[in-house]
Amino acid sequence: MKHKGVYASSPEAEEALRRFLNQFALPGKRARYLDLISRPKSRRKFLNTLSHELESHLDPANPVEQLSAKQLALPGFRFDHHHDFGEPIDTLATVCTSFDEDVLIVSTDGNVGMHGPDYMDGRTFYCA
Repeated sequence: MKHKGVYASSPEAEEALRRFLNQFALPGKRARYLDLISRPKSRRKFLNTLSHELESHLDPANPVEQLSAKQLALPGFRFDHHHDFGEPIDTLATVCTSFDEDVLIVSTDGNVGMHGPDYMDGRTFYCA
């Protein structure tokens, strides 16, 4: 479902995303992203970065080739234009194995994530 206007979020989803960005966003862009997610009216701008710029603002030293079965089994949150901001997901594998684009998923603790922009065939995985 596409949303217009304000993107509501649970405090848990916002905190998981905040932890992920604190660990994996480049220092020069981190404050901007943290500001965008902190204000419901600016979350659309954050979601727009999923296909246009986020991949170049995540630390290139942190990606991993793949996530372990244990990491894929973690619960988490999904961030994209087609679902609620920070929609809970039962496991990271649910989205990692889909063909969804313009999506960021993070584990509930913010230590594991996957980014899938719209113009790339693959996924980029992150693990602290």
